[in-house]
Amino acid sequence: MIRLLRSHTGEISFLLDGTRTLLRDTLLNAYQFSTYRSLFHLCGVDEHTLRADAIRALRRLNPSFKKDYVSLQKDSLERIQTRPFTTDWTSGSTAKPMLRLSSPEDEEAEAEAVRRAFQSSGITRDDRVAFLDVGASDIYLFYGRVLSAMGNPGPYFVKVTRRQNVSARLIARLRPTVVISVPSVLSRCLADLALEKNRAPAWDLRKIIYIGEAMHSRLKAQIRRELSAACLSFYGTTEVGSVGIECERSGEIHIPLDLMFPTLLPHEGRTVRTLGPKSYEGVVAWTSLRFRDHPLIKFCVGDLVRISLRTCPCGSPFPALRFERRLDHSFGLFGIKFTYDLFLDRIHEAVGGAPHLEIHVSHGTSQSQNAGPSRIRFILEKRYRHYVKRCTEEILATHPIEDFVERGLLQISFQFVPATYFHRRKTRRIVLVRSQSSSPIA
Repeated sequence: MIRLLRSHTGEISFLLDGTRTLLRDTLLNAYQFSTYRSLFHLCGVDEHTLRADAIRALRRLNPSFKKDYVSLQKDSLERIQTRPFTTDWTSGSTAKPMLRLSSPEDEEAEAEAVRRAFQSSGITRDDRVAFLDVGASDIYLFYGRVLSAMGNPGPYFVKVTRRQNVSARLIARLRPTVVISVPSVLSRCLADLALEKNRAPAWDLRKIIYIGEAMHSRLKAQIRRELSAACLSFYGTTEVGSVGIECERSGEIHIPLDLMFPTLLPHEGRTVRTLGPKSYEGVVAWTSLRFRDHPLIKFCVGDLVRISLRTCPCGSPFPALRFERRLDHSFGLFGIKFTYDLFLDRIHEAVGGAPHLEIHVSHGTSQSQNAGPSRIRFILEKRYRHYVKRCTEEILATHPIEDFVERGLLQISFQFVPATYFHRRKTRRIVLVRSQSSSPIA
């Protein structure tokens, strides 16, 4: 049975019955880190409180954020410096990359989460798994070790170069049944993969699993249509670890509450939103129940999610998570919130397909009469430069952008760059520009 723990600040934690002792041990272990000890003391929680009532202590504890992750890094290094450990760079949820330190015990905990995710997605020892990327192989080597421990003969790693057609031909010769990659790379090589797949009708490509960033619904539908394969999200972060792979029956991700559990924080309101019976929306913070040498307690990764306790057709007893958006993939203009996907949809209507898009936003320097306007610059590949009029019309049709422009509060512009501009592992989405010294490029 799953318990909902509500705090006086409007948070909701989802705790599995039978894990109370594990929660107590997790919080007591975290108390040994000076960073967490300070956070506990700020909330009036001491070691006696933790031992007497871990649930009460959890309710009182404030969330931790990326600023706390810096000091936690030092605590972790002091703890494991005399033993073997591995390091990995964080990515999205800390914005600026930071080191995650992993002891063998923490790596085993993460391996268990990955193993469960692979098993839940139906990957077996008979699958041929291929990892596609532009060169970053560390995470895939880890996945490969987990697959080997599951009895899989071992995956392939294919570096996707700027000559995507050559990479696609190599992938087709390997005939993987499962492909794991990031959306930016999949988008880049989709056309060539689809061409090779059509040339090899015996190629039984069953699943595309994407990691590292969210995928736009249009690209997801395009992958399913052109590759005739299920396209599933593998949700997690470098800091928290792997949470799970999207369930094919529900389209949601089951949270292994005996390995980690979520706390929903209020977003733009005083309480977590209740969307219906057994369904809630908020900003998720994660507590890792099995990490000991780099633990995370109510760590906010900046993702807006929905969590449902409804029974899933697949039979999983765990709650289901649906990722909505990362909060730093949105920005405010004059009190109104705009999301990256909103503008991507508009650009799609103008040019067709699923184009790479980067948005640069710079705000006016003050509210005074002499302040310069805010600016939004849309960066697209050069092949779309003839669509600038259509793109402008679509952007202005986004309420109330046209009104802001007519009143002189906002300027919009377009910059067209070589396709190689987007040849990174992950596509940047929104860049907040601090200076307005440079003029817009049209």
